[in-house]
Amino acid sequence: MAATLALQLWRFRLDFLVEAEQGYFLRDRLNRDCVMLEEGACRAYPGRPIQCRTYPFWLEILKSSESWQEEGTRCPGIGRGRLWSFSEIRGIMGQV
Repeated sequence: MAATLALQLWRFRLDFLVEAEQGYFLRDRLNRDCVMLEEGACRAYPGRPIQCRTYPFWLEILKSSESWQEEGTRCPGIGRGRLWSFSEIRGIMGQV
C-alpha cells in the first residue's frame, strides 16, 4: 500500500497504521471507516491487502441477513452491482 501511495514505509506506518501485538493494522476513523477511504473510494485500491480484497465477504458480515444489511448502511456498494454466487464467495474467502 505504501508503494501504491508513493510513500516511504516509515511515513505510511506513521500516517496510516496502528501497531498491535499481532502486527500492524490500518487505522479506522471515528465512524469505523477505513482510513484509506477518500470520497467513497479506496485511495490505495491496487495495493490493498487480502483483508480488503475479500471485503465484504467476511464471516461476521455473512453470518446473517441482518448483519449484511447493517454493513450495507456503511458500505455504498452492498446491494448494488452483480450478484455473487456462493462458490465465488467461497473462492474469495479461501484467499484469507
